[in-house]
Amino acid sequence: MKILLYNNSHLPMVGGKEIVVHHLAVSLMELGHTVVIAGLANYRQLRKIKYPYRVIGWPRIPFLPKDIRLRILLIITRLTYRWDIVHAHTTYPNGYTAAWLKTISDFPLIITPHGADIHKVPEIGFGHRMDPKIERKIIYALNRANYTTAISKSVESSIRDLGLENEKIISIPNGVDKKRFTTPSSFDVFDYLNVPRDSKLIVSVGNYHQRKGHETLVKAIQKVHESESKVILVIVGNTSEKFCQKIHDEGADNYIKFTGILGFPVFGGENKEDILVALLHASRAYISSSIAEGTEGLSLAVLEAMAANTCVIATRVSGNRDVITDGENGLLVEPRSVKNMSDAILRVCADKSLADRLSDGGQRFVEKYSWLEITQQYLDLYERTINETN
Repeated sequence: MKILLYNNSHLPMVGGKEIVVHHLAVSLMELGHTVVIAGLANYRQLRKIKYPYRVIGWPRIPFLPKDIRLRILLIITRLTYRWDIVHAHTTYPNGYTAAWLKTISDFPLIITPHGADIHKVPEIGFGHRMDPKIERKIIYALNRANYTTAISKSVESSIRDLGLENEKIISIPNGVDKKRFTTPSSFDVFDYLNVPRDSKLIVSVGNYHQRKGHETLVKAIQKVHESESKVILVIVGNTSEKFCQKIHDEGADNYIKFTGILGFPVFGGENKEDILVALLHASRAYISSSIAEGTEGLSLAVLEAMAANTCVIATRVSGNRDVITDGENGLLVEPRSVKNMSDAILRVCADKSLADRLSDGGQRFVEKYSWLEITQQYLDLYERTINETN
């Protein structure tokens, strides 16, 4: 089977959907299929990287509206690569552009929303659908696709809100690279962070955004620090200069650390340390602090923490509830609640046996989320779709 994975960005740009597309491509090839990843805007950067699959980067065409530019480039890709099926990641712009081309050159099309492109959270102005024009394009894409996959129950609910028929929605979750997150690391994270070796690390992964709840998390850590001075919060991802300055002004930067974006250790034969894995292995807990329904699709970082055998604390919001059973494989706390969050952190810091029990439960839970198993679910859907359209 010749499969086009259509996405508008790719590694080394690190994000959930970029990691998903990478692992899907690798697993599809391992199962004997031909894969091309196309639609990528960071063309110059991609040319320098040796990928294990074919990548088609697109140069920018100046002075053209975005939708027209993407259509032209996808037509060129169609002429040079005769795919059997297109799997578009995100409804807009990728799903919309592929759906437009499908009207003039029919082919099987699967769309996978990843969160921001399907959820709508008016109270914080979050989601592509806040723009009515884009929402109409998303509806158009969903109606033209043969099937749309849902990575979580909340994503499925958002798809239904747009009127898609139930039989066109297929539930397939994200997977996790269990080998990566179970491989022991000798990297010294305490030296890297310049913190005492008896520190109790709490890790959170996510670029700074209101929806991620960093403000609540910081307040919770400050409250925890009043009674447990060994707790260190480590925030991985892009951050806000204003946010960092506020932490400094409050005198909290000795126990709240920022790593910035940590690279994805895959390409070019580089023997770089996998700092994220080392951090998770050295941590007492991983925490996801998203603030409201619709602010998460299915957090890849939560699955990765579980795979790394790290205790997970997460807010009781969409996506998190799909994978965490409170008290069995993690702790669920109320969103925006400083008290709930600080109490949960103190519990796992004070009771290592509890943290170990929850982390073991999480690692058992993600056994069924291996990428080969998830990819086989996509392959079954590809074959079904192709057969229905022939």
